[in-house]
Amino acid sequence: MRANFERIVDASASAGQSLIGAKQSKISNQLVLAISCVGRRLLLGERTEEEVEVIFNEFDKDSLLAGFYSYGELAPTENGEVCALHNQTMTLFSISENVAQSKKIAI
Repeated sequence: MRANFERIVDASASAGQSLIGAKQSKISNQLVLAISCVGRRLLLGERTEEEVEVIFNEFDKDSLLAGFYSYGELAPTENGEVCALHNQTMTLFSISENVAQSKKIAI
């Protein structure tokens, strides 16, 4: 197997764009959690920093990016088939608050 480093980094940027698209727009002040497989780190080597940078550039400057390495993940495929081990993956998760729709609760 041969890796194409440009495609790996571009895929991370696409994941960030997809996450923003799911929310319909760039949202400020959100927490973005990046979970990357350690196999991906070994493959990219020093270019890992480039991958993190392209992800961060997809989000508002007030967003916070945090992350950690995993040893792959168990998840179903796109078609909802049986869970399988996915290796050399990058998973992005974001948390934000829609201030316009939030309610104040008095206790």
